[in-house]
Amino acid sequence: MRRTVNCIAAAVAATSLVLLSYQAAADDVVFASDLPEEFTWDGAWADQAQPLPSGSMIRQAQATSRSNRGNANTGNRVASRSARSTRLPYMIGDQFSGGNGEMMMYADMGLDGHNVTPVSEIESPIFGGNRLNIAEANSTLPTDRLIFSYRHLSNAFESNIIGERAQTDIEHFVVGFEKTFLDGMGSVQFQVPLLRQLNSDLEVFQDSFGSNIPTSDRHGELGNLATTVKLLLIERQKFALGCGVAVTAPTADDGSIIGDFDTTFPLTGSPAVSATAPSSFFFEGYFDNHTVNLVPFLAWACQSDSGFFHQGFFQVDAPLNSSPARVLAAGTITPDTIYDAETFNVEVEGRVKQRTLLRANLGFGYWLHRGSRRDFLEGIAGLLEVHYTHALDDPNSLVVPLATFTDPSTTNDPFSLNINAGGPGGNVDIVNLSTGVVLDMGACQITNGVIVPISGNERYDRAFDFEYNLQVNRFF
Repeated sequence: MRRTVNCIAAAVAATSLVLLSYQAAADDVVFASDLPEEFTWDGAWADQAQPLPSGSMIRQAQATSRSNRGNANTGNRVASRSARSTRLPYMIGDQFSGGNGEMMMYADMGLDGHNVTPVSEIESPIFGGNRLNIAEANSTLPTDRLIFSYRHLSNAFESNIIGERAQTDIEHFVVGFEKTFLDGMGSVQFQVPLLRQLNSDLEVFQDSFGSNIPTSDRHGELGNLATTVKLLLIERQKFALGCGVAVTAPTADDGSIIGDFDTTFPLTGSPAVSATAPSSFFFEGYFDNHTVNLVPFLAWACQSDSGFFHQGFFQVDAPLNSSPARVLAAGTITPDTIYDAETFNVEVEGRVKQRTLLRANLGFGYWLHRGSRRDFLEGIAGLLEVHYTHALDDPNSLVVPLATFTDPSTTNDPFSLNINAGGPGGNVDIVNLSTGVVLDMGACQITNGVIVPISGNERYDRAFDFEYNLQVNRFF
């Protein structure tokens, strides 16, 4: 009996040694919790690579919380993953704002939808301005951290009030946290966006005494809260593959746009000759923020001994529902001396649907400096990222027909004047380039980045002129 027990014990010991050496060969790392109980180490090692008699390497990291210190087996695994993730910078990302929706009055010169002349346009944050990009201040690897991000977007909102144009900046703040579970293989992340941007409740007017430009009306508002669950599928010393899903809640403000015009109304592009006549009309638009967005994503990261690393996110941002909208308009418009004046009083209710967005975020970097964990500045890295956003469908806009104008002499073709509220039509292909520097100070990472659009000159392909980003990630 004793001989049998000894044989079983020897077999277990031999199997343990084989598995231990296999893990060291596969990952080039052995967690402290995988060592035999009789093996001891000096606590001063603390995540330093130390040689074992066999020539293998061990990376030991102290537990990052009191609960982990109480469980050496779990704590050392979580600490090792946490230490490794602090060596992978968080992506800068880009913010999709502006150029994504508006309330527009337009003239359909051909009555076929293919010859449209914008008369007045007001971009607004209520038309999907607070979309989530998973790559912003994020990494493939789950980590325990506090999150702060500040973004300045230059000229992200653009308005045209019957010929008078202006642009508005956005100040975008995010505070939140990420907490790991499943021994560091997964995490849940919660983000609260705070914005200073174009007011969601706008009033515009134009009369003989002047006009107001709504883009001068900025206001502090809460954005759409986001919760993200992330899970590692594969974890190796130099490669990680993960996936997850985010949900955004419609906590941002509802919106309204109210306009009152009592002035001449020259219609650019019409067959009019020289003169214009007085027009007097008003409109009111009310738009609720009821849309919930589901954002599944795939994430990956890899790094090399030479200091180069790569990471990326691939995501689909899908609205699960549309939001109620109501527009009413009344008044009289005389476009020019040829066409008859038209009096109208209309009210249309419907729903506005955001576009489904496909996003690819690719990041590349290099460690310019890598110190030890005893140094105040443990590392400096340079980042270069490419971000691509493509709309997979057309928005479900709310169309309000105001009037159809005719030439009594029938010399000129008739045309209609409509209001369109919602996202832009046509293709949306946005490419932004990000670059920045990361300071790794052990307990936190600080990132400074600049984002510039490199896609075409169309407004919907350039959401802003440039963007600045400051990130602080504090580990716990």
